[in-house]
Amino acid sequence: WPRGSPPLSPGSLPSQVEIHLSSAESLSESSHSSSLRGYVQTLFRSAVQERDDFKCVLSREALRPKAGNLEAAHIIGVERSLADTRKAAGVLNSYDTANGMLLEKSLHVA
Repeated sequence: WPRGSPPLSPGSLPSQVEIHLSSAESLSESSHSSSLRGYVQTLFRSAVQERDDFKCVLSREALRPKAGNLEAAHIIGVERSLADTRKAAGVLNSYDTANGMLLEKSLHVA
């Protein structure tokens, strides 16, 4: 991690907020409507922002809503090829907030 921060894992983050949507896992892996996928991503982002107290988990930089300085980042990517990895880590679906953290835009590199 940049800036000498310790490694993070889903278990080291503050208490999780789950997004309960039965088809959330398949949204990133199928041809579901992009508007539904966007809606679920918005729920994920809002839940991660609230859980992380609207601050980057590494730098503690506060969210400036109109600046877009913070992003909700997935720890284990949402790609289909990583489904087994997410499952082994106890991640319920692609939008489980245990698999997310709020990061400064400059630290969110995929």
